[in-house]
Amino acid sequence: MISSYAESGLCDEAFALFSQLEKLDNYPLMKPDVISWSAVINGFASNGRCEDSLELFRQMQLAKGCGNVVVAAEIVAAVAEIVVVAGIVAAGGIDGPDWRV
Repeated sequence: MISSYAESGLCDEAFALFSQLEKLDNYPLMKPDVISWSAVINGFASNGRCEDSLELFRQMQLAKGCGNVVVAAEIVAAVAEIVVVAGIVAAGGIDGPDWRV
């Protein structure tokens, strides 16, 4: 369900559902796992919310969560997008004097 929300661009709803998993103390099998972490990180990154996906990755590390190649690929893509956007802004925007296509 988290994946469905995230793939539909409903990142906040996906995160709300994911957050509910973290609160289920009586159900250890329902705790966030690599699949749920991956789904929510991927959802944020795929919908242009790269800084949010990086924050979730940090939270996953702090929670001793274990990523996989999907999480690693999304984090690399998120960092690359942030770097590109920062470069465009530093160059004065797309219409700025230092922007070359």
